Amino acid sequence: MALLPQSPRRRRRLVWGTAALAAIVAVGLAIGLMPRGERLAESDVATDTGPRAEALPPLQITPARRREIDRLVHRFTETAVTRRDPAAAWELASASMHSGVPRDAWNRGELPGVLPFDATAIEDVSWKVVYRAPERVGIDVLVVAKPGSGQQTIVYQTDLVQEDGRLLVAAWAPQATLGGGTAPPPAAAAAPEQVESPYSRGRLDARWLLVPAGIVLLLLGTAVVLLVRHAIRSRRAYRRYRGHAGV
Repeated sequence: MALLPQSPRRRRRLVWGTAALAAIVAVGLAIGLMPRGERLAESDVATDTGPRAEALPPLQITPARRREIDRLVHRFTETAVTRRDPAAAWELASASMHSGVPRDAWNRGELPGVLPFDATAIEDVSWKVVYRAPERVGIDVLVVAKPGSGQQTIVYQTDLVQEDGRLLVAAWAPQATLGGGTAPPPAAAAAPEQVESPYSRGRLDARWLLVPAGIVLLLLGTAVVLLVRHAIRSRRAYRRYRGHAGV
């Protein structure tokens, strides 16, 4: 007994349905095999195969080192930031901060990147660790202005480097100003910036593959149901024919 329909019209419908099903399956496979994202060029990837030096651990912030940072921050603020004694601040700065600045210009208060702050307007000085690296630590220094002083509270981005067994100022530059005489609330800190991975650009969400997969399954299920129904009807008709014919 043949499973294909006897009617030419039904056979044509079956052929067209099979062709449509094959096209949908091809589209689904093409989508599934699409590239998932952009790749960095080979020249952008480090391929150094030479010997590598052992990675040094980041600078540890022990209680003793915390006291050292606190003394350095307050001393540099008193001498350099307020411009009260720039000459004394020379000994608190690293060799990299000295570079490009003659000593006489430094003594006159021409400190690279250090925005001056009125000494009489300082109400409080505090700091917090931002990052740690081998022989280096980054901190944010908050110099709070007195209310009514007309001076703005300033956050300085500060880099400290260890030279000759002690921490020295490598950079001290303004990062933000906050309104005069007020300290920033705890929630004022900016959230860390989200960096987009280069491998995420152009990536196709895997959930989109469920659409062609669902269509394919639906068509396959429909075709199976039609074939089974046709087979059942053919068997019933054949049985009735045998009954009438007395076979």
